Amino acid sequence: MTTATFATNSSRSVARIAVLVGSLLAGSLAVAPVVSAQEAPSIVVKYSDLDLSTTEGATTLYKRIKAAASLVCPYGNARELSFKAVGASCRADAIERAVRSIHNTELAAVHDEHTRRG
Repeated sequence: MTTATFATNSSRSVARIAVLVGSLLAGSLAVAPVVSAQEAPSIVVKYSDLDLSTTEGATTLYKRIKAAASLVCPYGNARELSFKAVGASCRADAIERAVRSIHNTELAAVHDEHTRRG
């Protein structure tokens, strides 16, 4: 996959989430040039095959969101601490915004658990 969005039941939501993810990724890179939401890297994360009313389904989606954030955020393997911090911040922001945009209590609970554990 080379584009990023979060598939929902409505195509309008998909487009809104794509712009949200793109904006968040562009805005979280302190060292990157200013990029419009249309130019920002994105990845489609589909979850129509998951039952988000279950912890298992929400956990699977959360793993997909984390993987997508790792692909589009820079400096995943950086050795320099400042670059590592930029990458970690980008990933955390991308995950947080994606989880909030889906509006699912099970997914939010999975995210909260992962955030507390570190």
